[in-house]
Amino acid sequence: MPIAGEALACFSEFFRGGENCNERNSFLGHRYRNQKAAFSAIVGSATAALRFLMTFSIIPRVHLQRSLKTLAPTTMSDWIEAGQNAPAFQLTADNGAKVRLTDFQGQPVVLYFYPKDDTPGCTKEACAFRDRSREFEQLGAVVLGISPDDQVSHAAFREKYNLNFRLLADPDHQVAEHYGAWREKNLYGKKSMGVQRSTFLIDAAGKVAKVWKRVQVAGHDNQVLDALRSLPR
Repeated sequence: MPIAGEALACFSEFFRGGENCNERNSFLGHRYRNQKAAFSAIVGSATAALRFLMTFSIIPRVHLQRSLKTLAPTTMSDWIEAGQNAPAFQLTADNGAKVRLTDFQGQPVVLYFYPKDDTPGCTKEACAFRDRSREFEQLGAVVLGISPDDQVSHAAFREKYNLNFRLLADPDHQVAEHYGAWREKNLYGKKSMGVQRSTFLIDAAGKVAKVWKRVQVAGHDNQVLDALRSLPR
């Protein structure tokens, strides 16, 4: 398909509020390297058109904001580090309830980010936390898992493996960005953005006590429990 046709298909995807434009954009950049300037001009025009439509409420604002975010260059936020206040959030849980970090004020929270429901590493990590649930409870801690998957996916994942803690949906990865867990990944030379497996231990005062970046699943439950036991009582 000529570049103009590909660009029009991507622009159409923007209007539908879809999420396939990054892949299409990547494809275009690979296939038409010598026409990069022309494609950039098309994207620039698309951005201007979307802002015009949003100004005059011609298309629902939420779709346009999502489209503009897809067009904008992707950047990585800094990691939240130990000693900083944990960023507040409100997300939808697997059961449809709204969950806020402030709901757990006064008790430690194990907040872990993972890439995708029902994949091998994420399943192993979730089941390890599940199997140690009594120890977490004895230490007064709450475990919360966050990924970009939606509520339906979380509900199926939790039921399939009988998970005994809440999974929170972060479909626009805004919370992951606030914590620094939305990172650039490089798989076999192909770069893309996604959730970096990571865990934040938040103390009863709402401060981050410890951060594990680029978590290795094996033995991670032991690391978290050891850190919990070292928190001031």
